[in-house]
Amino acid sequence: MKHKLFKAIPILSLFVLSSCSLFKTEQILMVNKKPTQLSFNTGQAFNIDGMEVIDSISGKTVTNFVTSIEPGYIFQSSDAELKKSVEVSKSGFKSTSYLIDVYDLPALEISSLPKTKYRVGDTFSLEGLIVTCGNEVIEDYTSSITDGTTLTKGGYHQVVISKTGYFPTNFRISVDGALSLKIKRLPTNIIYNQGDSFSTSGLEVVDQDNQPVTDYTLSINNGNKLKYASDEIPITVSKELYQSAKFNITVNPVTNTDIVDIRNLTIYYVNDTHGSFIRQEKANSYQNEAGMAYIGKYFKTQKANDPNNTLILSGGDMFQGGYESNVTYGKVMIDAMNNIGFDAMVLGNHEFDWGEEVLQDMVGRLNCPTISCNSFYSTGESLDYIAPYTIIEKDNLKIGIIGGAIEGMGSSIDSEISTNFSFPSPNSYIKKYSTELRLSYNCDLIIAGFHDGGFEGYDGEPTKYSDLVATDPLTNSKYVDAMFFAHDHLGKNGTYQGVPYLEAWSNGRDYGVMTLNVASNGINYTVRNSFTNVVQAYNACKTEDAEIAAIPSHYAEEIGNPDEVIYTFKNDYTSDAFATVACKAMLWYVNNNQETFDNHYVYASCHNLGGVRSAVQRGDFTYRNLIEVFPFDNKLIITKCNQSNINRMFSHLSLRAYSNQEIVYTNGYTKAVIITYIRKYSGIKTSELASYPNTAKEALVSYLQNSGDDSL
Repeated sequence: MKHKLFKAIPILSLFVLSSCSLFKTEQILMVNKKPTQLSFNTGQAFNIDGMEVIDSISGKTVTNFVTSIEPGYIFQSSDAELKKSVEVSKSGFKSTSYLIDVYDLPALEISSLPKTKYRVGDTFSLEGLIVTCGNEVIEDYTSSITDGTTLTKGGYHQVVISKTGYFPTNFRISVDGALSLKIKRLPTNIIYNQGDSFSTSGLEVVDQDNQPVTDYTLSINNGNKLKYASDEIPITVSKELYQSAKFNITVNPVTNTDIVDIRNLTIYYVNDTHGSFIRQEKANSYQNEAGMAYIGKYFKTQKANDPNNTLILSGGDMFQGGYESNVTYGKVMIDAMNNIGFDAMVLGNHEFDWGEEVLQDMVGRLNCPTISCNSFYSTGESLDYIAPYTIIEKDNLKIGIIGGAIEGMGSSIDSEISTNFSFPSPNSYIKKYSTELRLSYNCDLIIAGFHDGGFEGYDGEPTKYSDLVATDPLTNSKYVDAMFFAHDHLGKNGTYQGVPYLEAWSNGRDYGVMTLNVASNGINYTVRNSFTNVVQAYNACKTEDAEIAAIPSHYAEEIGNPDEVIYTFKNDYTSDAFATVACKAMLWYVNNNQETFDNHYVYASCHNLGGVRSAVQRGDFTYRNLIEVFPFDNKLIITKCNQSNINRMFSHLSLRAYSNQEIVYTNGYTKAVIITYIRKYSGIKTSELASYPNTAKEALVSYLQNSGDDSL
């Protein structure tokens, strides 16, 4: 059976020691933002517009640098080369480089432009566009914005026109985003008492042209009970593609202490399952993995027994790491989650493992929302397929669930992906959304789910979120009523400043359960008491769900035979020791497949320790074992290294490096093969020569099967 080699991009959660404390600080250039144009055709002038260069140690902007290709240089046919290196240098700094592509292709030209000015909501049209190459009219081109697309974002947009075998061209369109709503007349009543019903009677809304608008939506629906007292409660008036409008109402407090309803809301929780779909017994019984069919059966039963008082949540990192999930890009886990009936999942770093396109596909397949309030593109734009929160109603109890990512989560995401995203501290966003959810959407409870361990260290209390257990002055309620954690693979539960929290280890070994005892005074619900527990799932979940167990059979062709033997080991290896085996494989793979790697010969290799997830036991090593031990698909990079770079690879506490010969330096430099994740490490700033789609996993499998090394 031929197996896929999982061409994906890895994300690793790894504590990285700063090399600044171990090595002497030096000035090293780094391209913080690459130029806008990275592809050129013969006859075009080289430019570095948009490039930003910094000192990688201090982070300060560097100016007056020079590039090995002078800006304004006109490319000739002899310059045509895919992945041409441009060196960036300055006196007193170690240089860096980035890659451009230079083509010698017939160039497309635009002889006649289509419509270029639009308004948000208009349909993009290519009518009138004439594309030529010389005297030839080109008709079978493709456009980066498809004809007929509804334009939803204002501003300027580049439309790239391309055809295989031709150098592309482009033109710019402008989209006026000035569609907006305005309040022409306020509702008749804007002053209420707590517990009154909101009324829109008398409200008149118009658009930017003063034309009446009636098909709007309100953040508080007509007739909703007003649960919170405040001098100014914002009411948002919205319509798709329009800028919203707002007005305020006042709700006066009413003293009402009579309890009219008491109930228990129970939340079942898993985090960091890492694709652990099947049930597995381990050498250490506490590491036994319950399996999704068993956890799912238990969760489904609990929810069916009390659907109006039960939630099922995930803390993220659900998909990467188990064989069945990896080879189906998370589909078996998603099908299981949909079958179980999860209510929400917090976005984790490993959800990015296979790139944004796969992430969007996974989010689209999930029946529950994927939430994160502080995950943005690096431009600051929101991810339109990730919601900051979700609202769930359970028999008059309204619950707002806000997702949050650990600040700087990009450091746990491969740089080829993470440079496109930003993860600021979630605290201010959670505060904002908490207020909004209580005042504008009448939520009784606010739950915060973090893809973050919550603690400043590995024990103690979640003090980094101390401001979220404080009282919101606008609602007189705590910003959050409960907190759920993830990411650091620990088990924890308790209360912090009266707010319950928990995290349930990882890999489906445990699940968490939190019960909130809530009471209503006829106006809103508040938490009176709570119970939290982390339960060993393998012992508690003993009945298999047949529907979930059958899910892998739907993907039989993709899954193949996970028990096929790759190699038979003579020795046991700790995870750290196996990282050296991976390095040995990488070096062998490059030097024995030089034609694949542009005839580069490398003298050293380097892999991070966090990329090896478990020990290897002597005996048969299968594809299932491979994913368990080596789940990530780090791409290989050939780098140009000086002796300082090499020394740091061999001495860094979180890395393993390998060489089987004397390292030869030519003009002060040698070549090494590293993985994409290594480029993140402070102090291991090598000059990248080329990156390749081949992965460290491919190198390892090839080495085990083809090198003839039977000493392992």
